Amino acid sequence: MRDYLPGLTAGIILGAAIGVAIGFLFAPISGREVRNVFKERASDVPEIFKETLGNRKKMYVQSWKGQQGESKPYYRHKPV
Repeated sequence: MRDYLPGLTAGIILGAAIGVAIGFLFAPISGREVRNVFKERASDVPEIFKETLGNRKKMYVQSWKGQQGESKPYYRHKPV
């Protein structure tokens, strides 16, 4: 398996690069419009990331606090 990994990785990267190039060539809008769309979406990424991270943090904190009162010792095998 390890013998194939470098070739597989190179193939995936090359395939992705070819796919992106073909996508740009056959895109229905101009390059300037594509760059504007990327800029708009890229400016939204930090806000979306913070929102998602904040929601997950609240969920984990609530879950942890809920389990704190029910804490039982964990045994991988039943105690003798």
